[in-house]
Amino acid sequence: MFNLQLSCLTSIITKTESHYCEFLLKNLYRGQSITIANALRRTMLAHIKGSAIIAIKIKNISNEFSSIPGLKEDTLELMLNLKTIIIRNTNYKPYKGSLTIQGPAIITSNLLDLPKTITIINKQQYIATITDNTIFQMDFYIISGSGYYLNQQNIQKKYNDFLFIDAVFIPIISCTYKQINISTTEYNYFEHLSYKIWTNGSISPYQALTYSSNILELTFAQLKNLVFKKIEKKKKKQQKARKLIKIEELTLSNRIYNALHRAKIKSIEELRQKSNKELLLIKNLGLKSLKEISIALTKIHK
Repeated sequence: MFNLQLSCLTSIITKTESHYCEFLLKNLYRGQSITIANALRRTMLAHIKGSAIIAIKIKNISNEFSSIPGLKEDTLELMLNLKTIIIRNTNYKPYKGSLTIQGPAIITSNLLDLPKTITIINKQQYIATITDNTIFQMDFYIISGSGYYLNQQNIQKKYNDFLFIDAVFIPIISCTYKQINISTTEYNYFEHLSYKIWTNGSISPYQALTYSSNILELTFAQLKNLVFKKIEKKKKKQQKARKLIKIEELTLSNRIYNALHRAKIKSIEELRQKSNKELLLIKNLGLKSLKEISIALTKIHK
């Protein structure tokens, strides 16, 4: 096994919500680079946790198509703006917050009242504009999760009277990779892996690479101590079930039924345990009967 080497070739922060890094993983065996790259990419996009605002409540607003008194934006535009706020939640616990502000004013994400464990990455993210001296009040929920799917049916009872926002928890903006072949001899070569990661600033590209590696390590570690007892139990249950099935379930002629009963063969499992030679020793059973029994057993186990 070659000694793996990981280095950071480029690291750029263009703005607070855009972090980029290019990594180079050296000394992989042939075929390993694409396998590792795919596994890391899928894990980053599906399993790394993020946080987002998933529900809001505004007084006298019952649906997302309503206009809000004193606000330039309607409810749907407000929800879409809240969806773009990037949140880092260090303890991943749900949080219910509120916002109260009197206009005229421009509402940005840094005005949200949050605990120390929750940080807004894009602090100047625009939310809405209050056009007069109206007092705008809003409650909101922040939760953490992975991926982008949120089953609203499971949380509607918990967050009663709230309007739900489709949550995007994924902190990874994009990740790409490239395989580089390095020849050592005429018949042998090993591979380098170039890996580029863009994140939204809630985690760094290095953290994303580390978290996904740890998740894969824990997953593969479970393969070391696999137990197959459950499979054996299933086989025993199947055998018991066959013993309960009588030979009358097979589509056989009466002559064969009578011959098997005289030989005290009453279940399909007992019939399966008999070899062809043993069946031929039974009176009134011949080669034609064996063929008919074989076809019947095949049909019942399809």
